Amino acid sequence: MTAPGGQLPARCCDTLLNREKWPAFPTGETTKQDLFLLLPIDAHQSITDLSITIAGQNGLDARADASALSQVLQHLETRAYASDTGPAAADGRHVQTGWVARLPVLLTPTNPWDVGGVRYPLDLTATYRVAGDDQPHALSMRAAIAAQIPNALEEMSAVALLLPLLCFLAALARWRRTR
Repeated sequence: MTAPGGQLPARCCDTLLNREKWPAFPTGETTKQDLFLLLPIDAHQSITDLSITIAGQNGLDARADASALSQVLQHLETRAYASDTGPAAADGRHVQTGWVARLPVLLTPTNPWDVGGVRYPLDLTATYRVAGDDQPHALSMRAAIAAQIPNALEEMSAVALLLPLLCFLAALARWRRTR
C-alpha cells in the first residue's frame, strides 16, 4: 500500500498493510491509498478480464475508487521477483515476473475500540481470466490496516495534568493561608 501514485514498496506482502506508514490512519477520516494486488500470473500471459471487490470489517469502510477501478486492467504493472519468491502460479511454479494491479481505495476506520492502535481487517476478492484459458480464476486475500484515534495521547495527557495541577494549586493556597 502506498500514497496515490507512489511506487510499489521494495518490501511487500505484509499482512498489516500500513506497517511502514507512521502514524497509523486516523479514525473518522477518509484516507486515499493505492493498494497493490500481486497477481499469480506470469507477465508473458495476458489477462482478459479482471473483477475486484474490497470490503472492510469491524468498522472499516473500504471502497474502491469506482472511476479508476474500471481502468485497472488497462494499467497493469509488472514486478520482478527474486528466484522462488514470487507467487505460485496455477501450475505450481513460482512467477518470475508477474502482473500487479494498482487499486485506488478510500479507507475510513470508524468505531474505534481502543485509544491505541486498532487493527481493521480488510478482505479482497479478485476474479480474472487468462488469455487462452476459458476457466475463470479466483483469488481471496485478507489483510489489515492499523488506525488510531487522532490526538488521543495528547488529549489524555492534558486531562491527566488536571489532578496534579489542582493538587499543586490547593497546596499553594494552603501555604499562603498558613504563612
